[in-house]
Amino acid sequence: MENDRIEEKMIAYYTHYYKDELGLIDYKERVTRRLQEEVNTESNISKLQALFPFFCYPVNYQKILVLGGGTGGEFITFSQRGYDAYTIEPNEEAAQIIKMKCAYYGFDENKISTAMAERLPYADNFFDMVWSWTVLEHVKDIERSIKELCRVLKPGGWAFLSMPDMRQFWEGHYKLTLPMFLPKFLLKLLLRLKNRPTQFIDYGINKITTRRVRNILQHLNVDSMLLFHPWSKEWLDNRTFGMNLIYWTTVLVGIPHNQFWFLRKRES
Repeated sequence: MENDRIEEKMIAYYTHYYKDELGLIDYKERVTRRLQEEVNTESNISKLQALFPFFCYPVNYQKILVLGGGTGGEFITFSQRGYDAYTIEPNEEAAQIIKMKCAYYGFDENKISTAMAERLPYADNFFDMVWSWTVLEHVKDIERSIKELCRVLKPGGWAFLSMPDMRQFWEGHYKLTLPMFLPKFLLKLLLRLKNRPTQFIDYGINKITTRRVRNILQHLNVDSMLLFHPWSKEWLDNRTFGMNLIYWTTVLVGIPHNQFWFLRKRES
């Protein structure tokens, strides 16, 4: 019964997001996939752990902060892996879904906070690891948010940050070719021409770039590494016009489609 209530809440939440806010035609399929978000999160974590065995390893990294909990996919997955997981999620509806999942799986809902990334409610050097998957492009103040996640990270601790580079031609929320470096009024015009809602441009997206993140990190007490994934043969062989724009912008200008950062806080 409780699982049915969780599904109902998630279906309503993501239908509003995918259909009403983004206008995606395939919103039903995306909502259905969201119901399996713990499975998808486990896959992402396992891929990173295969690349970097020291990362996401609960013997050495016990206390973890999931920055931007959404509806709990990552928080629940890390908790199931044996971590002492915490999360912040400012959207109260989403946070309520995480609490329902906590009740269902038997995890502590007091580890969930509705705080903002710019003002984390934790002491300095509190976490062994910070995880942020496609969250920082939504915060109001990217510099303050990165400083905060580094503040709560223990010396020697690791953070993983994933976010798009908004100088690219693909917008991953609307799922269409959209040159995000254009002014907002032009982006809204392009969306209207495609009969897509425009409100998400105003409140949902921070135009973060790799250059901006790098400049922020160079002033903090962390060592950082930008990870590049190889192009898959299937992707290269089936490129559309929009995918070609992504490819050549990456190859010729050096702007990645997605940013994957590893950070390690220095000991001193």
